[in-house]
Amino acid sequence: FLHCIANEAQGGGSTFCDGAAVAEDLRAADPEAFEIWWGAFLGMPEQILISGRLSSCCEEIKTTRQRARETHGWIMDTYLLRPVP
Repeated sequence: FLHCIANEAQGGGSTFCDGAAVAEDLRAADPEAFEIWWGAFLGMPEQILISGRLSSCCEEIKTTRQRARETHGWIMDTYLLRPVP
């Protein structure tokens, strides 16, 4: 499942895909329909992992992602979204 959108973020935001915006759009459309596994700085000492229903994790991921970017000056993150069976 890959969903790409063009965003208008400033300061290093992707012009191809904004995972946080995609997750927010899906959460708004059907908040209980998806599970997410999100990670940042994978394999590094700073590794961060959050997983669960998108409806309950979306705000935590957005806040954590922003805080990590402010702390480190950059962020490399990835996510997997899966429809709830």
